[in-house]
This record gives sequence, C-alpha cells and structure tokens, in this order.
Amino acid sequence: MVLAVFASVWFGVVGLGKGAVVWQTLSVELSGWLLPLAIASYLLGSTSSSSEWRQQTEEFLDSLPNGRQARILGRVMAAAAPVGYSVILVTAWMLIGARNNPAGEIIWSEVAVGPLSIAIAWTIGSLVGGFRRFRSAPSLFLVMYLFLQLLASPDIEIGASGPSQSDAGRLLMWLPPSSFESPFEILLRPSAQRLMYLVAVLVAVVLWMMWRADRSTSKRRWLVAATSVAMATVFVLGYVVASATPTVNWAAQSLDRPRADWTKLTLAQRCTNTDGIALCAYPTFEPWIHVWNGAITRAARLAPERVKGVAQRPSNTSFDGFDPGPGWVITGFSWDKPNADEPVRAFALAASAGNLAVGLPAGYQANCDAHGQGRSVVPLWLAATSVDNGVMLLRQLAEQAGPITSIGGVGLGNAIFGPDAPNLALDISEQPTTEVESVFSSRLSQLTDARTTIEDVASWFGISVRDSGQPLVPSDLPTCG
Repeated sequence: MVLAVFASVWFGVVGLGKGAVVWQTLSVELSGWLLPLAIASYLLGSTSSSSEWRQQTEEFLDSLPNGRQARILGRVMAAAAPVGYSVILVTAWMLIGARNNPAGEIIWSEVAVGPLSIAIAWTIGSLVGGFRRFRSAPSLFLVMYLFLQLLASPDIEIGASGPSQSDAGRLLMWLPPSSFESPFEILLRPSAQRLMYLVAVLVAVVLWMMWRADRSTSKRRWLVAATSVAMATVFVLGYVVASATPTVNWAAQSLDRPRADWTKLTLAQRCTNTDGIALCAYPTFEPWIHVWNGAITRAARLAPERVKGVAQRPSNTSFDGFDPGPGWVITGFSWDKPNADEPVRAFALAASAGNLAVGLPAGYQANCDAHGQGRSVVPLWLAATSVDNGVMLLRQLAEQAGPITSIGGVGLGNAIFGPDAPNLALDISEQPTTEVESVFSSRLSQLTDARTTIEDVASWFGISVRDSGQPLVPSDLPTCG
C-alpha cells in the first residue's frame, strides 16, 4: 500500500508539472493518478478475504456469534483506509492545482470518481477473493479488467472515442481523457450519470457480499431482493451512461466539425483590447488572457499593422489548415505554470508574434525555410527579451542540432530557422533592449525583405555572425518569400 501511495504521488507530480491547470482536465485525470492505489486496494482486499480459507480458519470463525456478518462488515469498513488516502491525495493535488494558474471549472462528479473507485476496487477484491472454488479468480479478474481498461482508452480508438458518441468504455472505473481531447469535449461526458452508476456498482457488490455471507433464510430473501434491485439499477444506469449522446453547444461541437468556419468559431471567444491588441480566448481560458499580453507586446510595438492580437485554436483538428486572416497569433489550450523555469509556451507565442512582425509565417500558414535570412533573428530575439528566462531558452536553441522549429515540443511558427539565427539573437540580446528596438523599427522594411541576410543584420550592431558549429541541413521546403 505504501508503494502504491508513492506511485500515485509520483503520477500527480508528473501530471501537475506539465503546465498551467485546466480544471476540467484535472478533474478527470485525478482518478487516473489513483490507479496504483486502486490496484493495491483490490489486491489487499482479495488477499484478506482469501486468507480465511487458505489458513483453514473459516469454519472456526463461522462458529462465532455473527461471525460471518461481522467479518463482511469489517472488510467493507476496512476500505476507509485507502479511501482516506485517496481523499488526502486528491485534496492536495487540487490545492496545488489552484496555485498553477488554473482556468476553467471543476467537475465535482469527476473528482468524486477517484475515491469511489478505491472503495469499489477494495470491495470487489474482497468479493472475488472469497471464491474458494475458484482460487485463481482474483488474478484472472484483474488481468481481464486491465485488458478491458486498455481497450477503452480513447487513444487506442477501439470502439467509439468521441465524447458525444455512445461508448461502453464509460462503464469502467477509469475513464481517461484522450491526448487529443479538449476541455470542451470533457464537459460533454455524462459525468453525473456515471457517478450514480458507480455508486450503484458499489452498493450491489456490498449486498452481494452480505448475501453470500448470511446463512439465515429470512435474511437471505431480503438480501436476494435487495441485490437484485441493485444489479438491475446497475444495468439500467450502465445502459444510460454507455448510450448517452449529450447535446453539445455550437462552440464545442464545431471543434470536431470538419471544415468548420473559423469566423463563426471565433465568435464564441471573448476578447479584451489592450493597447490596441485584441486578446481573445474561450470563456474557459479567460484567466490566461492577461499573461498573453506581455508575450506579444514588443512584437506588436515593432509592427502594429502586422500584429493584431491573439486567438485560440484547438490543436490536432481540421483547423490546422485554416487561416484566420493576417495579423493573428494563434495559441492553444495549454499554458505555462506561474514562474515556470522554462516558459516554453510564452516563448513560442512571442516568437510567433515576431514571425508576423517581419513577414514570416505563423503556425497556421504554410511551412517555409528561413535559413540565412536576417529576419529569422527577430522572432527569437523578441521571444528571449519578452519572456522570463527567455535568454536561457534561446541558449538552448543555440545548442540544438539541426533545423530549429520548436522548443520543448511547442512550435515556433511555420518558419524553419538555421543554427546561426539563435546565436546572433543571443549576441544582440546583450545590447540594451531599447537600442535594439530602435534599430529594428528604423530598418523594418529591410527586415521584411527576404533578401536581407543574417550578416546584414549583424553589421547593424557592429558584430559578426558566430560559427554555430552545427552542420547546415538542407531543407526540401520552399524559401520564405
């Protein structure tokens, strides 16, 4: 049990370390982080239940007054320990999440699934462990369940995986979010009905255990009736949960709609105008709007007619080929933690704004090769000087082998930078920011010209281009025009 608690803690540390919290996603992930604790609870429950017939003490314990009923009640009450551990872990994770720049809203019916799953795992283990004639039942049941859980994972895509479709995978205890699932889609899950279904499963298992333990004819009749009602409730609620096809609002539905209209989609976003820059986000992500401003202000000041603002676009969808129009910087549904050591998303947003400022493609435009072009230095310099620890991230890019397209897995736009661009940007970052901005502003027409080379930009500051030591890797992409 101790190892399981530590494993769950480790899952939580890794999960919370990814970036800023979206409450909808975190509410779902909590039960997944408790999976080691659920498996340990199942194993301990089955071991304690099977120890009686393995140690041949069952007949002696049955001879005691109310022996079997007391033992069943004791086994059920013993689940309080692992359930208590899970409640402590969930509370701690949510308190930490509240400090990680959270956005969205908590889905309490999803949060409750974690501790409830621990209780179900313990009681099912106690029930299966008591099958004396089927001694391998606990192991077979666990293997079978884990296999079904694997098949039900949305990223495996066996069966329906869309939240607005029917899906029998919802009947399992752990219903993980897909790697491609947005917070909007998580809101469409039948969470409240599924919580009631799991409660019914727990009640049915407890009643089944009591029925198997009670030898009294009169009581067994009532227990048979109660267990039958509970099982019928499980089947009815299970059918409702598995076959649910929630009605979705247009903004959420459009995320999955092929060739959806970008203009209509952006109408669902709320915009704040700051210093002439439009900062737009879906209502779920409004708390992040204020942090975007700092990342793109410098680029907007350099070329205000080229940088209009920020809008959100879901990733891994059909929108990857859509162009919202000139001047828009596009961001996704994730952001950096407050005071992050490596704010890669803020760096990427600032670099994308810098791309627009000098005429390079942003993330929604066609890829091109900017090797050797002087303007390729500007987005990297803007990102390094607009973001905390930006120079450190720029230094990482300078040490990176091969063409530069992303940082920390986050794209820097659709222009490919050569290894000389981050080195020159590093050298320029050592000079006063206001002086560099003045030089770039006065030579903006040259910066937007693809014929201006990196050597030309270096000469403006009286420095030379350092040899990066990295081989120049040719690209099959067209040169940025």
